[in-house]
Amino acid sequence: MAFMFTSCEKENIVIIDDPIVQTPEPEVTSANPLLGRVEGSNTGSADGLDLECVTILFPFEVLLQDESTAEVLSFDELITLSEYQENPAIDFVYPINLEDADGNEVNADNIEELSDYFISCIPDDGWGSGDWNEGGEYGEVPVFDIDFTNSCITLIYPFSVQDLGGNITVVNGQEELANTVIENEGLVFFAFPLSVTHENGEEVVLENGDELFEALISCDNITIPCDTTIVGGGQIACYELMYPLAIVLLDNSIETVNSEDEFVNLLLNGEIINFSFPLTLINENGEELVVENDNELAEAFNECYEVENPNEPVIFEEAVLFLAISSQGCYSINYPISLVYEDETSVSVSSNEEYAQTLMADASLITGLQYPLYVILATTQEVIEVSSKEDLFYLLVLCE
Repeated sequence: MAFMFTSCEKENIVIIDDPIVQTPEPEVTSANPLLGRVEGSNTGSADGLDLECVTILFPFEVLLQDESTAEVLSFDELITLSEYQENPAIDFVYPINLEDADGNEVNADNIEELSDYFISCIPDDGWGSGDWNEGGEYGEVPVFDIDFTNSCITLIYPFSVQDLGGNITVVNGQEELANTVIENEGLVFFAFPLSVTHENGEEVVLENGDELFEALISCDNITIPCDTTIVGGGQIACYELMYPLAIVLLDNSIETVNSEDEFVNLLLNGEIINFSFPLTLINENGEELVVENDNELAEAFNECYEVENPNEPVIFEEAVLFLAISSQGCYSINYPISLVYEDETSVSVSSNEEYAQTLMADASLITGLQYPLYVILATTQEVIEVSSKEDLFYLLVLCE
């Protein structure tokens, strides 16, 4: 990826009768657009300049319009140099030292590498429904460079993106994607349909933001909070999450998140392992429901299903739901599996047909399933382990 800018060049010296060097006015240059994001922003820290998930560490040098350089020791100094109209900063002097999202120090040897780091960051904002859902026109997922370095899917070029003004741009490669996002003053979203390649080599066409989000969270490095699935905009089953809420991170610490943007960013970065209870949900009528543990959360999801499917049987619901969801085409069951009877015996079944016949014959005797179970998602071919009733309700919501 590259951002083009030009340096000032002195014109050829013209010798007149009395040798006088005529020096033209400095030419106006095009600055690195990442520097343009600094003006009027609050992206600085004590350690450096924050650009989404990477930080350019102090000290560093910048190239000025007259081709001289200046050392930058603080964010205030960078602001001053960027806004100085007579001789502004137009780019960084490479190589520069960066700190990535994991706290590792890395180098960017040129503008292309710097833009690569920036565009690969999972966006900090744009995930909330208020940012993208006016009129249902936006793609629900803010743009970033999705590839096998940060996901289990990779984008297939060309594809289209859309800004908040409704303007559609076709991007043909990573360089164009970076330029489009960095030079746009507002949010930029994926437009659909969007084609991606899964890490198993399968190409998949995604029709909307929910399908893209589902593909992103199906990756092995993403841990879905226990018993849940989240779709674009932060919806969980038939509920919305009430913020602020507490989550459990990979190191088992508890962190409070204050918005959908914060929650989804942490989720897609693979940092969340569960909710910290109590958790407050908001149903479709605007009513609040407080759940105290995983079991209550699973019961809340079950209520969503029963409301939407009032004619479905509620007896031996685990066994029925597992087959019913599979029959919808969301996933295939990895047979054989075992059905559990009330006397704690079990029977093995090897196909959907045998499964259905056993349910019909022994309806009053079957109490559940023998875990763990394994399914293969139809959209991504991802193998998912189902280790509990709560995991089963996660599948139910995932397939809605």
